[in-house]
Amino acid sequence: MIGVVLMGGKSRRMGTDKAMLLWLDKPLWSHMASLLSEVCDEVHLSVNENQLISHTFPYSAITDLYPGEGPAGAMVSCYIQLRTPLFFLSCDMPKITVADLGLLQNHYLAHDDGLTMYYNEDRNCYEPVCSVWGTQKLNRLVDFFIKGGRSLQAFLDSFPPEKLLPENPTCLENINTPESYHRLVHNPATEIRF
Repeated sequence: MIGVVLMGGKSRRMGTDKAMLLWLDKPLWSHMASLLSEVCDEVHLSVNENQLISHTFPYSAITDLYPGEGPAGAMVSCYIQLRTPLFFLSCDMPKITVADLGLLQNHYLAHDDGLTMYYNEDRNCYEPVCSVWGTQKLNRLVDFFIKGGRSLQAFLDSFPPEKLLPENPTCLENINTPESYHRLVHNPATEIRF
């Protein structure tokens, strides 16, 4: 299985590149890549042009073919270049664990619907940036994107996957703002699980 860390967003709410923020003494992107490497045969990074110019990575970096088009553009870019089922994981979900990823992977392998992702009950939406996609569903995503679709939630509404719930819902927490990052780093009650 091929894993991809989605890290090429503009980080507008954070005010700085959140993929480079430190968590457990390494950048968020590196932490997420390490987690993915536990369940995937190889890992790639989905990056923007500025990240590619500014940093050196120990993983293969895939630049967006559609810069500024959000996660859908990044996912389509990765699939066009890799042409294989993909396990996507956003760089801003540091509370997720290998066990959480393993549950997703096992569910994908045990079902033949070609798309598995967690459902976030707190936000009442799917989490497509923590998901496993087969080629059939990725081909449908490419068609949707080429026709102008950008909302992954709208895409998923056309054929809703099963609402898979994580064992620990806090694993889906996104770190998108300076306040959320501060809570992550400075909250002594933060549980670190692997």
